[in-house]
Amino acid sequence: SLTLDKGEFVELEIKLAKGGCYISADKPIGVCSYLTGEKYSGLSYSTGDPAFTWVPPVEQFVNLITIAPFVELNRSVLNEHYALIVAATATRDQTTMAIGNSTSFTSLSGGTWTTGIGNPSYSFYSLPLTDQSYTFANTSGLSIMCYGLGLAEAYYYLAGSAARDLTAAFYVNGEHYFDVNGKKYCGVLNFRLKSVLEYASNKSGFLEWYIDGVRRDAATDQPEWDLSGLQPGTHTIRMYVRDQNNLFHSFQTAISICLLRIPVNPSKTRLNLG
Repeated sequence: SLTLDKGEFVELEIKLAKGGCYISADKPIGVCSYLTGEKYSGLSYSTGDPAFTWVPPVEQFVNLITIAPFVELNRSVLNEHYALIVAATATRDQTTMAIGNSTSFTSLSGGTWTTGIGNPSYSFYSLPLTDQSYTFANTSGLSIMCYGLGLAEAYYYLAGSAARDLTAAFYVNGEHYFDVNGKKYCGVLNFRLKSVLEYASNKSGFLEWYIDGVRRDAATDQPEWDLSGLQPGTHTIRMYVRDQNNLFHSFQTAISICLLRIPVNPSKTRLNLG
């Protein structure tokens, strides 16, 4: 572990052979990744050049991403293009892709998944690309960075992720409150609410929960709790957070609960007429 004060940074060398790198922190941080040049000590290949991108946190996963590699023009010597896909290890095999104008999604091919050594809960996949567009999907979430290599040439950029405010948010059954707004839950009656707070006060009453405008007193200052007993219909969930300057911030979403309907087969329905 490392201890960094405000404004300080650390540079780490990350190698594929060591399973990548997982970084976590107890304060907001920014993480960037860069490719080294072809003359960097220890490299066994002659392609590439310094290139840089920001790395999205796993909380910024999305479900659908469309990308396309850079098409070289004029004197460019780029000849290798890749998509670097990150997903949860438990659901990585749900990742599919459609190439070009195709609407048919297939499993990933052309590369292999690598499970992270620092945190085996996440894996990454480096997929070689052609000069066509690609659409990637995973209902459990993914993020993608793209990079390309050539003789003394390279590019590296963040190709797909969300841009959610992570300083304060809450999750409903593991889904970000942005993503569940307007969502229907049929047959689901129990919900787990979890807050993620970066700037909250440490004073009593810093966190309040409201369901349909009514404060849940038992959940005050509870970062994680179970919500049950909601009836069919639309319900609002609001989280109030008091920050370190004693100011309140509000975060709200709305969900709909519907009864789970069981279809009846008329041919198998029997009536007892007495």
